[in-house]
Order: sequence, then structure tokens, then C-alpha cells
Amino acid sequence: MGNATKREKEGARGAQKLYSKRKSRRNIALRMQKTKWFVEYFRTQELCNENVEDTNKFDVNSAITLAAISTGIGYSQIEEVAAGLNMPIMSDKTYQKCHEKVAVAIRQTAWDIMEKAGKKEAELPRQLGE
Repeated sequence: MGNATKREKEGARGAQKLYSKRKSRRNIALRMQKTKWFVEYFRTQELCNENVEDTNKFDVNSAITLAAISTGIGYSQIEEVAAGLNMPIMSDKTYQKCHEKVAVAIRQTAWDIMEKAGKKEAELPRQLGE
């Protein structure tokens, strides 16, 4: 019992910590906490121990749907993963509604990025005097 690993001890506290070394050699701890049906991400700087909360909050269904779209899988594969994790999953109808909502956000973001890139590309010849 006394031979628990560091990961097991941290998992017992209810929050996952992810560490990454930055070029400044300071460790940044990311803490993921599940609150009701929302997942919130906090970044804690170990030196000054201040929390910076991310204002982007996704409901779990939208986050799973976005992950499915990003990785190129569908509802059936999400069901398989959820079954393997013994995790309840949304219905197919709910997935389709979330898919439509997420697809609109992806489309709008892609359009905004393309507009910015087009404006930047149009500005380059002007700067070169062409």
C-alpha cells in the first residue's frame, strides 16, 4: 500500500496534472477539473502559485464531437471508445445536433482565417511596390 506512485497519489486528489517544461525552465502545471457537465482548464504557475482560468468552456458532448471531427471518426467509434472506458455516451440524435453546432463553429473559424490570409497575401505586393 505504501508503494503508490506519484501519478496514483495525484489521481487520488481528483484532478489530473500535466507538466511541461518550457524554454524558460519553469514548470507549468495544467489542472483539469470536471465540474458538472463542463470541463474547465486551469493553468498554475508553480513559482507564484497563481491560477489563470481559461474562459473557453465546452460541454462534454461538444468536446467529444469536436474531437471526433478532428480525428476523422464518427459516432460508432465514439461508442466503442466509451464502451471501453465504461462511460455513458450521448444518443445518436444528440451527436447529430452537436455535430451541426460544432460544424458551424469550424466553418466560421476557417472562413475568418482564410479572410485574414487573403488580406495578408493582398498586402504583400503593395508592400513590395508591385
